[in-house]
Amino acid sequence: MKKETYSKTATVQYTDISSHLSVFPNPVSNGRLSVKVNKWSSVMVVNNVGIIVKEQQMRAGINQLDLENLPKGIYRLKSGLEVVSFVIQ
Repeated sequence: MKKETYSKTATVQYTDISSHLSVFPNPVSNGRLSVKVNKWSSVMVVNNVGIIVKEQQMRAGINQLDLENLPKGIYRLKSGLEVVSFVIQ
């Protein structure tokens, strides 16, 4: 009689991780970008060639970024693993 062996069964549970980063208005036309984060975060604004042009610490809630000194173009806001693109007009 042949003895059979089995491995343990593992389960994986995926949870919906909703974005903790959002921006408005998009496009930016008045030089101010509102950034909503769900927890204390460090955010970076990166231009279209990958250079960090602004960094700021943000508290949970809605924060303001002053972008008046940045030229028109497409930018990315990074916080941890999240990235949101926005346009300055």
